[in-house]
Amino acid sequence: MRNVDVRRYAPAIVIVVLVAAPLAIWAATSGSSDGTDKQGLIVERGVSVTGSPELILSIAGPVTVDTGASSVKVECMDKDGDVILKGDQPWPFVEEAGYPYPHVHQVDDPAKIEGARRCRVLGTDKRLEAAVQ
Repeated sequence: MRNVDVRRYAPAIVIVVLVAAPLAIWAATSGSSDGTDKQGLIVERGVSVTGSPELILSIAGPVTVDTGASSVKVECMDKDGDVILKGDQPWPFVEEAGYPYPHVHQVDDPAKIEGARRCRVLGTDKRLEAAVQ
């Protein structure tokens, strides 16, 4: 068997490692471009049909309520972690055309909607909490 001259192939090996390693890491950690790889709660700001601000809370992935209840509680916190918005929403969330996940529209005072930084859904089998996007 022939001996491989490492000095001869070292530059090619280094280049392959420097290019392939970051590409492999990027491919392993990146999700799909359509956003369907998310799991858990997704909270986005929106505008209702009346023109007032709202929060759209979506559930990505399978989630059930602990007690089989027909509603869940929604709480949103401000930048200091104080609960500024509370509400009850029917469960399960609604599947609606134009939205990739079951969701609800949380409306409240516009100042509270604008001040919300994190929201959570209480009463489910999984911890559902996310930053407002």
